[in-house]
Amino acid sequence: MDGGSAATRNEARQLVVLGALATAGFIETTGLNISLAIVATSKVCPAAGCQTVLNSPFARLPLPGSGLSIPLMQLGAAAYFCMILLCAAAWNNRKEPQKHAKLERMEGSACWIDRIINVLAIAMASFSVYLMSLIVLVLQSWCWYCAFSALMSLCMALVRRRSTLYKRSDGRAGLVLSVAFALLSFFGTVFGTMPVHRIEWRDARDVRHQVPIYTVQSHSSKRALRLAKRLERLGAVLYGAYWCEHCAMQRELLGKEAFGELEGVRYVECSRFGVGSRKQDCEKRRIRFFPAWEIKGELFQGIKSIELLEEIADVMERIERTVPASAIPAKSRRA
Repeated sequence: MDGGSAATRNEARQLVVLGALATAGFIETTGLNISLAIVATSKVCPAAGCQTVLNSPFARLPLPGSGLSIPLMQLGAAAYFCMILLCAAAWNNRKEPQKHAKLERMEGSACWIDRIINVLAIAMASFSVYLMSLIVLVLQSWCWYCAFSALMSLCMALVRRRSTLYKRSDGRAGLVLSVAFALLSFFGTVFGTMPVHRIEWRDARDVRHQVPIYTVQSHSSKRALRLAKRLERLGAVLYGAYWCEHCAMQRELLGKEAFGELEGVRYVECSRFGVGSRKQDCEKRRIRFFPAWEIKGELFQGIKSIELLEEIADVMERIERTVPASAIPAKSRRA
């Protein structure tokens, strides 16, 4: 009896730890979701790496046939919330030993709640490894928010793996499942999710459905026009694609007059199906995701506010005044 009571108390403590980790992950992902819904990405994520990740195509899960997509952060928050509910239900079962013992006698296994916790913990950890591999290997960037969420998921899987509940809930099945997720993640990263494949698939789908070409609707403010003249003098180029919603948001921030045909910021269409496509230029500059600004030979990925673009222009103009024009590489000058 004492051994059984001690085991039950140990299981309860492990469920509390698991629930605490899930709560931390839920607070982080929910807070980030709310913040991004209220303010711009650049305000929530001042670091360039974080902006690159959240503005990339991998930050959303497309729904086939609907044209819609779900932010992965919302899915992560939902997964953490489900884990909290499951831990609460499993912990409640530990408070009723007779009911729990009856459930455990069914086919000699633990209750179905424990099995679901095992599967969810392993799935979240495996998918976190998959996403972090995309961030590091494909995007070649870093995001502390994503790293924290991945750490919480990995810790949950580790706690669950060391738990006696895992061993009594058919741990071998969980091990096989984790290996399957790992292999799926590896082959998905190598063969199915490279940026070029993702972009080309999106282009082909849009052409098949005859998606109309996006045109800027807003008018440029006086401030935006002054900024556009400064960027034009610095040889700034905005790389994007007609299907890219973040590119549309960036162009709307500056307005249509800022991208005039005769004067203003030069816009380069990177989709091979877009009007006036300059895909080769994008590949030559190794543009991975959109939108991307090139100012004096430097690349800045993600949506930039007018304030941030003004700050970048200030820095580039100071460099231009201190460095002789002959010392500036030819590739950084506008053709």
